[in-house]
Amino acid sequence: MQISIEHLWKQKKILNDAGQLTELTILSDISIEFCGTCIQMILGPSGSGKTTLLRLLNKLESPSRGKILYNGNDMNSIPPRELRKEVGMVFQSPSLFRGTIFENVSYGPNLFKQEMSREQVKQLLKIVDLDGIEPNRDVDNLSLGQQQRVSFARALANQPNVLLLDEPTSALDPSSSNNILDLIKRINQELGISIIMVTHIMEHAKKIADDICLLVEGKIIEKGKAAPFFKQPETEIARKFVKGEL
Repeated sequence: MQISIEHLWKQKKILNDAGQLTELTILSDISIEFCGTCIQMILGPSGSGKTTLLRLLNKLESPSRGKILYNGNDMNSIPPRELRKEVGMVFQSPSLFRGTIFENVSYGPNLFKQEMSREQVKQLLKIVDLDGIEPNRDVDNLSLGQQQRVSFARALANQPNVLLLDEPTSALDPSSSNNILDLIKRINQELGISIIMVTHIMEHAKKIADDICLLVEGKIIEKGKAAPFFKQPETEIARKFVKGEL
């Protein structure tokens, strides 16, 4: 897997305090490459553009300028449905629709005329530690942590090469958060799926990240291996972030 971002800009038009339309720069001249089968963490304070960057990688938004390549192909040339089969995404809050676990998990394959059996869904539920729950159970009757696991199972049903994770633990209690982090690590190691995850919680990054990209005010400040980043950041901004001063 290889995702290459070349000189990417993202700008949005907003109304300022005077009621005038103005252009806000969310991401400024971003160039970075995500490759290999590892857990790559995008860190940064709130409002840094982390979620916007992730949404661009799934074609939920389009860049204002610049280019994104997936395995050497311009993402603009890849139909969104085709891309999202290979590049799955799990959001902050479980993005499930009303209905059963089976209906939610089998939704993606059904779009491609691929039927899933009850046993296939149960196998996915086992992977996400929900093997004791029947697929015909309504998702509204699950806890928040269980719903988030169903979100992971639904993303895995498409057999993606990459999972984009947008703060998947932010709505969960500490115990459920740790369980989800363990699940993410297992998905990466046992299924060989690349992970690109956004978080502002350093402890979560320290626990599972292989690589770090620090994003501040829409710009990449530092990127590299996780261990050196947390032990001895190269930039003053990164040092402040690691110390919790940013």
